[in-house]
Amino acid sequence: GIVPLNPGNADLRPEKSTETEFGFEVGLLNDRLGLEASMYNQKTNDAIVPKLNPPSGGFTTAKSVNIGEIQNKGWEASVNYVVYQTAKIDWTTGLRADGVKNTINDLGGVNLGNNNFRLGYPIGGVWDRKPTGFSVKTTGTDPTLGDYTKLSYGCPTTTRSDTVVYFGAGLP
Repeated sequence: GIVPLNPGNADLRPEKSTETEFGFEVGLLNDRLGLEASMYNQKTNDAIVPKLNPPSGGFTTAKSVNIGEIQNKGWEASVNYVVYQTAKIDWTTGLRADGVKNTINDLGGVNLGNNNFRLGYPIGGVWDRKPTGFSVKTTGTDPTLGDYTKLSYGCPTTTRSDTVVYFGAGLP
């Protein structure tokens, strides 16, 4: 059988990004101690994101489409220390940390048809219905096995909210 993968998108445009970055790097104690830090702010217009195809079309993968604007803000910092150094041995230790936050500022009128891309939230945000209760039924019958089957074990049940809520960014 033939399985179509992706219909493509003749209207796809390249992403355009502008970025402002500030940072510094300094070496102290004859460069035995090094400090680095930077901050950046990037805006991407015509951002390329995946849009699911309708199942009735037969395509199994999402097609790439352009949306309005995505903003990335972040920082990076590191400290490096040369613990021991000779002509043959170099022992350096360091600590590095960073953080990033991205936000969809404009969908460009595109309906992506899923919860992962919402205005004002990060790309790939995690959305789902929130658990509101949990119980274990230990008497009676198990409806999945038919009314005639008596329970001899716990039958867990989770109830969830009617609406989806934002749980957090998809990437830490």
